Amino acid sequence: MHQVQWRVDGKGMVRKSLLALARLPWPRSTPAPRVTAAAWATLATASVLSALQLAIAHDWQTDLHEVQTWVAVWTTGASPYRAIYGVDYPPHAFGVLWFFSLSSSAQGFAVYAWFNAALSVAGCYLLVRWFAQLSETSLSRLETTSFVCMLLSSRAVRRSIGFGQTFPLVLILFITAMLLARRRPVLAGLCFALASFKLNLAAGFGLALLLLGHTTPLVVAGVIVVALTMTFAWSVHEPVVAVMSSYADSFIHVYGGVDFLIGVTELRSALTALVSDFRMVQLTYPFAIGALLVILVGLSLRRRPDDARLRAITVVACLLWSFASLTHQRHNTLLLFPAVWIIQWADRGVLQNRFARWALSTGALLLLVINIPDSIESRLVEVSARLPASFQMMGGAIARLINEHGTRVVVLISLFLVLRSLATAPALSERRGGDQRTG
Repeated sequence: MHQVQWRVDGKGMVRKSLLALARLPWPRSTPAPRVTAAAWATLATASVLSALQLAIAHDWQTDLHEVQTWVAVWTTGASPYRAIYGVDYPPHAFGVLWFFSLSSSAQGFAVYAWFNAALSVAGCYLLVRWFAQLSETSLSRLETTSFVCMLLSSRAVRRSIGFGQTFPLVLILFITAMLLARRRPVLAGLCFALASFKLNLAAGFGLALLLLGHTTPLVVAGVIVVALTMTFAWSVHEPVVAVMSSYADSFIHVYGGVDFLIGVTELRSALTALVSDFRMVQLTYPFAIGALLVILVGLSLRRRPDDARLRAITVVACLLWSFASLTHQRHNTLLLFPAVWIIQWADRGVLQNRFARWALSTGALLLLVINIPDSIESRLVEVSARLPASFQMMGGAIARLINEHGTRVVVLISLFLVLRSLATAPALSERRGGDQRTG
């Protein structure tokens, strides 16, 4: 009898231990909040320091070098769109980009790397607080710390710091615009305008503001963008039409045609990998993203996101639509974390099955973090070169498949789940009818 009881209790203890380990990475469900916070803080520190080492010691800030080249041409009174083929930032971007060209010395680049790291910390904190406010989720201090450090542990943050990206500043401006949209719409519009030179992110956040009913910030942002564009045209002594024409040519060179810039999330790259005829891709891709947009807007208008759950799901759907439809690089994938959170949080109701919710969210989390410092990653590549050729080929193929399409799969599955959640939510008229009957 005692042996039977011991076996039953033993199995129960093993099961409970495994469940506790499975919940450990997630701040809102962890059985040991302090351990979770300490683990994410350790990973975040290693991630940020690794990125700073690459940025300063190995001079990896290639994106910053590129932006400084554009600004250097502009400060001579010439148009970067004519002097450098492939400039993909719009004309109004130069109202912000001058900031990134204050110093081109080694010391200046080191200072910028540390400043970018500080901006990354601030941006991650704002992202967590904004999403908690949007979804009306109460987070403790330990939970907030864990979520912020989870973001800082991500590959996206390492790429932003290591490559000298403008994304951390843009993230702060976009999140500030979203936080102020209701209370300070003019200031929100200014922040949105200054960040909107990242057109792919502006599309997602702009659609979210529109569907949430915050149109004033978008109007203000539009006015500011026009004014900055006219100022840029005046500075290079060209008509606005000529400036926009040269920018369009440069933009199409980067993102149009068979040699378009490949991203890590968008549907077009997946179609290109699956379909050999690029003309078919050119026909299918606009139809697919247009259909997704119509579905998203239609569901949002019918459901009217007037409660916290629907607002959060709608905003996440807008960001996911941007990721699925437009070209995004690795640093932008930091904004996929809200989608992972909303799937993992049981009270959001996006995915009901407990195991499926844990498996999808944890797999996505591991894919977005991959918290191996780049110096160790380089060493692993050297070690793997000594393995037999067959192992190298198989490992390389698997790694390449995950690296190229893993994030894209996460985006498409998450978009399907949030759209399904919107579709199954009661319509506004049904919710009002229910409230009246309750009353």
